[in-house]
Amino acid sequence: MRQLLLCITLFCFSLCINAQQEEQKAPKRIKWGVRAGINASVPHLSNFEMDGIDTYNFQGKGRVGFFTSVSWRHIFNRIYLQPEITYSYTNGCTTFDITEKVKGENYIGQDLEFKSHSLYVPLFLGYNFIQKAPYIMSVYVGPQLIYNFSSKYYYNSRDITTDETPLKFNVSFGLGAIISHLSFDFRYNIDPLRTNTTHYNVYATNNLQEMTLSYKRRINTMSFAIGYYF
Repeated sequence: MRQLLLCITLFCFSLCINAQQEEQKAPKRIKWGVRAGINASVPHLSNFEMDGIDTYNFQGKGRVGFFTSVSWRHIFNRIYLQPEITYSYTNGCTTFDITEKVKGENYIGQDLEFKSHSLYVPLFLGYNFIQKAPYIMSVYVGPQLIYNFSSKYYYNSRDITTDETPLKFNVSFGLGAIISHLSFDFRYNIDPLRTNTTHYNVYATNNLQEMTLSYKRRINTMSFAIGYYF
């Protein structure tokens, strides 16, 4: 009788150990993560006008910014959904020349800069094309809602005002890798539509008369991040 009870006890103990091991091997269906990284935003302008005079001699230049985010990943085998909340600082510059005279002046080597603090709320659909513990590699794509809660523009380092709307959206796609808990991401954000923007209180260096700048713009942004999934 004692031997039978001992055998039953050992069998139950063995089942408990196996269950715990299987639970440890089972992948988590929900993961929380944090990320931080750098970005580079390049403005693409068209229909650029200064006081109604067209110019085609302009060039967008990307500058380095930074961002940090919190994400939540719900995994369905190899497919996953991932919403995020991201704080981002982006900035960039457009240089241009106007060879025609505007109010009696030529404008060569002019600078239009922007600096934005924004909240991004993306929703990504991803696919793990490599999924072999502890390595995961995936591709993902999704829309992003953007709220620019602080945007400043400068013409030749002077503040100017704008009629730009703070609420926007774009589309992002990327490539990600996870090694154990550590993650690496490369993303590219694309503005699908050009937005109309007008700046006021524009004063040239050698001309104190007020002017306006207007154009259509979209901004594409590349970013790289390192993160951690809990």
